[in-house]
Amino acid sequence: VRLGDLRIIVRGKGKERMVMADMHQKYADKAGGGDEGLKTLTFIEKDGRWLITQEDWSPIANETGY
Repeated sequence: VRLGDLRIIVRGKGKERMVMADMHQKYADKAGGGDEGLKTLTFIEKDGRWLITQEDWSPIANETGY
């Protein structure tokens, strides 16, 4: 997995704070398969730990790597 173009957005304050991170993700496996797309993760902080509450991925067509 290779990640690029990371963007982090913080919304809210205190207990209402939420963090969203989106990035360009390129995946390749040993068998030659793989994909490339935009991944978005949403986090909340609970009991001092950051937890992923949502994960989205959408393909990027006709991209040529980094």
